[in-house]
Amino acid sequence: MPFIPRRESTYRHQANIDDEVVTMEILDTAGQEDIQQKEGHVRWGDGFVIVYDITDRGSFEEVAPLRSLLEDVKKPKNVPLVLVGNKSDLDHVRQVGTEEGERLAAEMACAFYECSACANEGGAVAEAFHELCREVRRRKAVQGKARRRSSTTHVKQAINKMLTKISS
Repeated sequence: MPFIPRRESTYRHQANIDDEVVTMEILDTAGQEDIQQKEGHVRWGDGFVIVYDITDRGSFEEVAPLRSLLEDVKKPKNVPLVLVGNKSDLDHVRQVGTEEGERLAAEMACAFYECSACANEGGAVAEAFHELCREVRRRKAVQGKARRRSSTTHVKQAINKMLTKISS
């Protein structure tokens, strides 16, 4: 009998990623359908692992609407994402090809992994989360630099106004 998640769960996981200890808070939404709950979850997160089941084409087709929701709620539309095709251990009943997942990930400009949460061959599940952490870290660093530049510009403008008033 397949695992069917019925409610959300929150996990805390610590990992060493690129020589830095990172604590991740992971919210597994268990595929809940309520749009208000989904929007609340999107506001809560810094980055997102979108998982579909390679044995269920419908779950793959839900990726695009979920990505649209992420972009609508998280503005600007530069949301850290990783796309994961799950249940790779069930290749014999596959409905979504690896190439389809790779193509969608390229369109979404995000990393792509295919793995089995059950078998976790090669640590692909952990690597997907590690890549997401790296991407969140990169984007926060870029945003921090932009904010610092913006603050510096405002300070320079204020000083120039003060000097203009003094010299007038």
